[in-house]
Amino acid sequence: MPIGGTEFTKDMTRAISFYLELDGIQEGQFKSVSGGEMTIEVVEYVASSKKGEYLKTKQPGKISFSNIVLSRGMSAEMNLHKWIDDIAKGKIASSRKGGSVTGYDDSGEEVYKMTFERGWPMRYKGVDFDASTNEVKVEEVEICVEKCDRVK
Repeated sequence: MPIGGTEFTKDMTRAISFYLELDGIQEGQFKSVSGGEMTIEVVEYVASSKKGEYLKTKQPGKISFSNIVLSRGMSAEMNLHKWIDDIAKGKIASSRKGGSVTGYDDSGEEVYKMTFERGWPMRYKGVDFDASTNEVKVEEVEICVEKCDRVK
């Protein structure tokens, strides 16, 4: 069916649920994911030719990756909290994990997957409680990664 004059295709998918996997173990479902950005620094090289002409070229430099932030409704599951607690206790080497964030559409088909290497939780935000509202309580975890790659 046309949407705004274009036909809906697999290129215009929407993910409605996201799952975090750490070292091959599924850690939970999340309602939102942000981050996973890759930035390549631009290095400018300036020189002059034999004729005295000004020459400037741009080359790719250092590559950096943004943190991944995941949010979900409060869960009784404590693995993510234990993970950041291990970092706070100095268990850094054993707490670095490879993993992935996978998005699924409403039919359960995988539509997006991002992998990351040597990730560790650098921030955990517990829920804010307010008995006067009916809002779902949301917790967040921010994962610092050394490398990430979109594989699907």
